[in-house]
Amino acid sequence: MKGNDHPMATAKWAAECSLALFESPKDVRAPMIRRYIKAHWRITMSYRKAHMAKMIIQEIMCGNAEASYRILPAYADELVRRNPGTVVRLCRTRELRPRGDDAFGRFFWSFGASISAFNRSVRPLALIDGTHLWGKYRGTLLAATTIDGNNGLFPLALAVVEAETYDSWEIPKQNWASAYFEGSRYNVLTTNAAKSFNALLKGARELPIAALVEQTKWKLSDFFQYRQKAGQKWTTRLTPNVEDWLAEQCILAGAYMAHQCGWTVYEVKSKYHVDEVDLEKKTCTCRLFQTMGMPCSHAIAAMGLDQRDPYSYCEEWYHADTYWRSYDGTIYPTLDRSQWPERTHPLPLVLPPKSRRQPGRPKKVRTERGMQRGVHHKCGTCGQLGHNKRSCKNSPIVSPQPNAVPIGPSAPMGNRSSVGFARKKIVYSLYFSSSMKFATEVSF
Repeated sequence: MKGNDHPMATAKWAAECSLALFESPKDVRAPMIRRYIKAHWRITMSYRKAHMAKMIIQEIMCGNAEASYRILPAYADELVRRNPGTVVRLCRTRELRPRGDDAFGRFFWSFGASISAFNRSVRPLALIDGTHLWGKYRGTLLAATTIDGNNGLFPLALAVVEAETYDSWEIPKQNWASAYFEGSRYNVLTTNAAKSFNALLKGARELPIAALVEQTKWKLSDFFQYRQKAGQKWTTRLTPNVEDWLAEQCILAGAYMAHQCGWTVYEVKSKYHVDEVDLEKKTCTCRLFQTMGMPCSHAIAAMGLDQRDPYSYCEEWYHADTYWRSYDGTIYPTLDRSQWPERTHPLPLVLPPKSRRQPGRPKKVRTERGMQRGVHHKCGTCGQLGHNKRSCKNSPIVSPQPNAVPIGPSAPMGNRSSVGFARKKIVYSLYFSSSMKFATEVSF
């Protein structure tokens, strides 16, 4: 009765057997279900059946996708009630376009702990990025992050939209408008921090939308607690990464010669350059002082003339006590639905979005674009890129004759022996024109 598969080993049966293996819906994996069934019942289950069992388990844990959209307004109210200061905005398609209906449009949320820290203890800088969702109705998850005082990522806001477009970024821009034009780049020239945060939510991107928001709440709560405990162990005035950077600048400043030209203006000479430092404006012609928000090596050399404290010229968010305040907020849990308060006003009806599922298995690996290295198809007939030999309409390449190939494995024996003789001749000439050590290091 046992073999490669079994008709009675259905996806529902596999889900009931392997349900106890997983503690969270984001941990459910089809390969784990297949290995479990193989080890206990010696049945090699197909991947499709294991994937169906995975979807059943996730539905048992967090409900189906359609019900998740219907409870989203009530869950958003509970999220705001339990976490004061949290900003939530739910838009249906009727609010986005003239002929829209009650289908889900966009959903934006930002926890009060992140908003409070952004307003008082982290640098005014926002890094934005989007990533695709893998659930039944797909969509795109937008994330806005910033950099904390220890140069680590700090989550600001999240949004689920239909696609990453200029129009879909309007909701985050309206709620985080100041983050886009205030302040400097602070030597942050890429959005790698936002991409890292998207990778942190990788396991939650295939869940229903209410479960997705709940997973982000758990992730951010653990994130805040871990950073807060780590910051309490520091005994330095600045964060560890900034202390190391400032120590390197102090070492470089020891080789400079500073001359005071005014009350706060200095001339600093190094081996190859002359820079002007203004301590009152916190500027240097190397632009590192104003870009980083910390004194550069030239500014530290100028401070040495008057015995000024370099720590007093560092921006506030680089201090260790400011870092602690960034993560002192609490993200409170949401209670189960039986404990939610009764609604005094009717909630809007939200239906699943009207999306068409693409044929085939969903892709979970991002396709590299632009200047990134990707897969380029090369035609075997004409040798050009962008198509294969099945759709080729060009003339085939004429293969060269064997006697026309001067060198290489396919070259005639005489050509290969002549090439080897030429290499030996070069080595001998290098040997007699230089030292023995140099000749032995040359390789071809």
